[in-house]
Amino acid sequence: MLKLLFVATAALFSSATWAAPNCASMFSGVQSKQHLVELAQSKNPPQHVFIKDAPVFGYRITSGRFEDIPLTIRQHLGAVDQTKYTPEYLEQNIGSVFALQMNGDKADFYVIGKATFDAKYAAVSAEQVAQKNGKYLGKLAQQVPELFAIADANLVAVLKMTPVPMVRMSDMGYALESKVTIESPWGEQTKPAGQDAFLVFDESKQQFYMVNVGADGLPLSYVPARQ
Repeated sequence: MLKLLFVATAALFSSATWAAPNCASMFSGVQSKQHLVELAQSKNPPQHVFIKDAPVFGYRITSGRFEDIPLTIRQHLGAVDQTKYTPEYLEQNIGSVFALQMNGDKADFYVIGKATFDAKYAAVSAEQVAQKNGKYLGKLAQQVPELFAIADANLVAVLKMTPVPMVRMSDMGYALESKVTIESPWGEQTKPAGQDAFLVFDESKQQFYMVNVGADGLPLSYVPARQ
């Protein structure tokens, strides 16, 4: 499990020769998907395996039109890492869900890629969210009361079932005090200045995406997997 991430990246760039960028340009600007993979090969940072420990709510993606997304969800999309979604990306992920994630008391909703959703998530009952993730549910209900009030049929409970290998951005050489923006499968994501973040290799897209951290320093909505 701990070697899966870099087996994939090594296979992707097995025919390429990695050339170290100069110090001035190494971390400036938007970090491209190819640069991140090459940097991971060069740095070979330690991996950490996390897993979702409690079910959450998602909202079904049924259209690529932003106006079809309830405003109460739309206004919180990509809040933490400043992700900007496109209609084309939404269209590609019809049949998946917007993950209705909470970062402390703040809503931070995001798109779960359809390939990831189909392979790694399972539907559960809403009662399980209340039983196993009651604190989360209370905070979410304050953010999107309209969805619960009308028992919206697109509101579904889901649980990510598989462990996820991640690497710390600080172990890749990115300074904690620096704001860093990367190219991800759905656009751009940003690590705020003053904190770390994690990178996950998406094998279906052959590139990394970012998971920012919560107040506990762990990737949002994850806990360490038991080894």
